Amino acid sequence: MTATFETTTQAEQQATDAEQQGNKRTRMWSLGARRIASRAFGAVLVLASLGLWIEPGTEMAVDLVLMKLGVSLFLGFAGLALMQDKLQAQDPEVQIDTVRREVRIARPGGRRRSVIRRIAIRDLGRAEAVGDVIRLTAANGAFLAAITLPDPDAWSSLYGALQDAGKL
Repeated sequence: MTATFETTTQAEQQATDAEQQGNKRTRMWSLGARRIASRAFGAVLVLASLGLWIEPGTEMAVDLVLMKLGVSLFLGFAGLALMQDKLQAQDPEVQIDTVRREVRIARPGGRRRSVIRRIAIRDLGRAEAVGDVIRLTAANGAFLAAITLPDPDAWSSLYGALQDAGKL
């Protein structure tokens, strides 16, 4: 029987946590900025469609009125579509299968749920159990997931699988 352990200093752990938080903040900010820009551009398009009719012109030919109507309808609908943008940040979900002894990272998408990555529990890096939170890391030390399981049976099953694989 061999016992192994990994040591990390508190400063290294804090630097890793700060880096992960920084990546998360950047991603969240970019999605928010994209959403704001999309809605602002949609509002500009709606205002442009209304602005076409403010332009002076008392005697317009029928073909010009039809063109203005078509362009304003197109700009208005395009602007409304951009303002109703349903862009949502879909974070991957972690699925833990203790029967098959694997961790799956899947992208939620309704019926079209796709598995991004499969990792056998024995191929994981070190895992930490602090309170009711289990932190999983990849073999290269990259953070995978922090898992909180309210069901005590599921928690003990995961904890047992990680202990059997020697990851705790």
